[in-house]
Amino acid sequence: MFRKKSRSEVISAELQEGLSHLATAAAEAGRAVAEELGPRVEAAQKAAAPRIEAAQKAVTPKVAAAVAAAAPVVASARESVAPKVEAAMEAIGPRVEAAREAAAPRVEAARLAAVKAAADLGPRVEAARETLEKDDVP
Repeated sequence: MFRKKSRSEVISAELQEGLSHLATAAAEAGRAVAEELGPRVEAAQKAAAPRIEAAQKAVTPKVAAAVAAAAPVVASARESVAPKVEAAMEAIGPRVEAAREAAAPRVEAARLAAVKAAADLGPRVEAARETLEKDDVP
């Protein structure tokens, strides 16, 4: 009392098995890499730790000084640019709104076309699926 599997069932089962094997192989490869490189990475971190700490101690005061020196310049630039940005936004606002209103009918038409295309595609996909299910493996 065995029924023949359809081609789509056979293909699906084979793909699933292949993907399962690939996942297992990837997991094993990850374990092998971790076992091989893990001790090396730990040794490199231990060897580099004193140099990294020394570099951080040397750089931290320089970064703080640069930030302190740049703060007034950044604040001044922000103050001088802010009114220009606001004026530009006020000037371009009506144009953006007009462009949005002009594009609205086209956007709606494109949305309706996409909905219609999706609705037309549904029965075709269903028919193709049914054809595949009816098609038995010889």
